[in-house]
Amino acid sequence: MPSEQKWYALTGRIVGLKVEADGDIHIALVDANGNNVGTVSAEIPVGPKWCEIRQTVFGWNDAEVSIQC
Repeated sequence: MPSEQKWYALTGRIVGLKVEADGDIHIALVDANGNNVGTVSAEIPVGPKWCEIRQTVFGWNDAEVSIQC
């Protein structure tokens, strides 16, 4: 299975979050403690099986956003 199709458990600090034109959510994470260098990028695609996590991500702020599942 390609690495982009696997699930990973990550702990980090979000330093970037963007909704792309195709509706995918892109999240940039860095080490929560600052002990490791580098950035990990995660993507949450559009689709029914991703709707719950997309609602969670959009709930992280007070902005009114139309959630596309």
